[in-house]
Amino acid sequence: MAMLFPQSITSAGITVNLGTVDSVFVARDVFIASTANRAISGTGSNHKVWIDGVVASKDYLTVNLGDLGSVDNANLVEIGSSGQVRQFGNTAGVSFYSFNSTLKNAGLISAPGGYGVWVLGENPATTSTIINSGTITSSNYSVDVYSTETVVLNNSGTIVSSTRSYSSSNTSVDKITNTGLMVGDIYLGVGKDSYNGAGGRVTGWVYGQAGEDTITGGSENNWFNGGSENDTLRGNGGHDTLLGEAGSDTLSGGLGRDMLWGGLGGDHFIFDAPVLAASRDTIYDFSRAQGDKIHLDNAFLKKVGANGSLKAAAFTLGKKAADAADRIIYDKATGKLFYDSDGSGAAAQIHFATLANKVALSQVDFKVI
Repeated sequence: MAMLFPQSITSAGITVNLGTVDSVFVARDVFIASTANRAISGTGSNHKVWIDGVVASKDYLTVNLGDLGSVDNANLVEIGSSGQVRQFGNTAGVSFYSFNSTLKNAGLISAPGGYGVWVLGENPATTSTIINSGTITSSNYSVDVYSTETVVLNNSGTIVSSTRSYSSSNTSVDKITNTGLMVGDIYLGVGKDSYNGAGGRVTGWVYGQAGEDTITGGSENNWFNGGSENDTLRGNGGHDTLLGEAGSDTLSGGLGRDMLWGGLGGDHFIFDAPVLAASRDTIYDFSRAQGDKIHLDNAFLKKVGANGSLKAAAFTLGKKAADAADRIIYDKATGKLFYDSDGSGAAAQIHFATLANKVALSQVDFKVI
């Protein structure tokens, strides 16, 4: 049954209690509130809640659908551009104790003392989706996931937290696409997760944590920490800080002056952007003993050679090329790494990277891709 609320209601109990597969529409300028319980609550599955007005609660979950995360499913909350969900306690504005759930927010979810959204589905074969073009703001975690599902967040709006804008703390596979703004750290938890911020901005660290994660930045400065397994970190534009941590990680700073730490394991430092002095990266912990390699993309270092191992004749030690065949020059005294497109010819060499630990290098430490 669909329920329409064209008039405001306030109560001390559950203000709107949905029956089996009930749906509810809160019209513009309507205020639905509870002073001591949930404003809208629906146990079970297949509930739909559309909000163009204001829904608020003080002490309990403001909008809650489902009560058994492994059984209840297919619940929907859609908040229009004029809609607001306000949580004035320390719980969540919108919560799903169900799998295969959907939140579409073009309005406002506000929880100044609590959490914006809770996702608590328990079904590894299903996906819950959050599409945010509005604003989600909280003092705790703005999107808090404790799920075994795949959880997809597509953010083109604003998600703000004084701690974590997104936090995953179970085995969910988290897939974030951010073309908007996320303020606060992002924790991806356990699973083969991804964060793609190529069209957006994040203020805070992105932590891959456990699992083989792929983390991609945008044009701003990014701070990425891969975590405990084999991760891929790509800074793209901006002056980025990339920490692979444990595992055999792949780090690509892209444009900008980036700071790269591989951590434990055999890591791959990728140079696959235009070779510019203004985009000089620093590698802090290169270790041949751990199996680290420097990869040179011949789409950008055009004269470095064909794919495969760097030829011995293309590498030299010193401050400049010794002959016409030299392409990569390493000054161990300073840690500076240069590219020279014509060796001892007239073209100027470019200082494109620095090895902060000034470790010994030879051609075996390089691979052309």
